Amino acid sequence: DPRISQDMKNYFPNHSDLEYARNRFVDIFMNLQKSWTEQRWELARPYETDSLFQSHNYWIKDYQKKGEKNYLEKINVTKIVPVFLYNDKFYTSLTVRIYAEMIDYTLNKTGKVILGSKSKKVSFSEYWTFIKGTGSNQKPAKSHDINLCPSCGAGLKISMTGICEFCGSKITLAQFDWVLSQIEQDEEFNL
Repeated sequence: DPRISQDMKNYFPNHSDLEYARNRFVDIFMNLQKSWTEQRWELARPYETDSLFQSHNYWIKDYQKKGEKNYLEKINVTKIVPVFLYNDKFYTSLTVRIYAEMIDYTLNKTGKVILGSKSKKVSFSEYWTFIKGTGSNQKPAKSHDINLCPSCGAGLKISMTGICEFCGSKITLAQFDWVLSQIEQDEEFNL
């Protein structure tokens, strides 16, 4: 789509900014898959908005309650394609289509595979929407390292409410960097 290409050129005039965003999206994707497999969703807290985090946390707890565990292994992001870019006075929203492959299976409490395969990779794509503050809703990041607080630069240790335990900044508001706000499956997505 030529419109998204032009929007991307306008928003990311420097190729390095676009590369940074793509790398950030891959880092978030990989960290979320790891947190999901480990059933330690608190590790995903820095990367999602409040509502998306709560939704995913619910599903992790549901798996735990049923004694099931979903494993995501040998994960590879093969392509990221920008789909839609929107700006308003508070946020920029960027929807990308993430193409990936992985081994995806679920075990019950006895260790039996109840869904998926331990050996066969599946290829898929999903639409992920990231947001980032703009204008007065944007703050300069002290660090772009995914393992450090963007506000104070300390080792990333945040509460379940998204607040850095060192400086008190709420880092999940997308004021410092891109944060995931929505995931849609291929069959659900439309502009």
